[in-house]
Amino acid sequence: MASEYIKYLNRDSTPSPQSSELTPKEKWKNWWYYHWKMVVLVVLAVISVISMVLKNLGITEPLTDYQVAYIGSKPLSDEAVAAVNAAFQEYGEDCSGDGVITVVVNQYVIYQDVETAEAAQMNSAAISMLESDIVSRQSYFFLLENPEEFCALYQALADADGNLPPEGDDSWEDKVYPVSEIIDGIPTEDDGLYFSRRGFYQEQTMKYRECCDKLWDTLISSK
Repeated sequence: MASEYIKYLNRDSTPSPQSSELTPKEKWKNWWYYHWKMVVLVVLAVISVISMVLKNLGITEPLTDYQVAYIGSKPLSDEAVAAVNAAFQEYGEDCSGDGVITVVVNQYVIYQDVETAEAAQMNSAAISMLESDIVSRQSYFFLLENPEEFCALYQALADADGNLPPEGDDSWEDKVYPVSEIIDGIPTEDDGLYFSRRGFYQEQTMKYRECCDKLWDTLISSK
């Protein structure tokens, strides 16, 4: 009787189903739920690397043929930048071989009247970028508002032979030309700038140096 009674009590009960194994689709959804952020980061990193490689190869963007460093107490006017580009386009050549003459003017603006912390930070950043430019031999040509101060600080301008001056020699008069004598179309507001080039020790060089040397000689001799 007891056995029949137990059967009666359990007449509607069903055994609990055992957990089934996840399907491949369910496994994928579960994995994606926990890892999608990492996948996005990896994809962005890969795209960034590919973009950088393509840019360096000149596939997505033209390669830079000439770089000019401007150092002054105010931004260089658009007209002056256009005049520099026009002169380099006229007398320069395609150093990189990508079919385009590309000129970049790197502006390092160091304000004289620093009254705020923000302005001081901007000056500090500009000086750091300028010094990085000089150390890495990024810019060959220079546009200077105050060549005397620049030579006293860095002694980076070339003499007539393209070499750096002896240590301690911070003279500048024989290393610069008034920019209006070299480049046409310089506006009046930028007429007081000086045009010059960086110097090198004998063992030093830079990208497209021979091409830059040739353009320098052409610009100087054409006036």
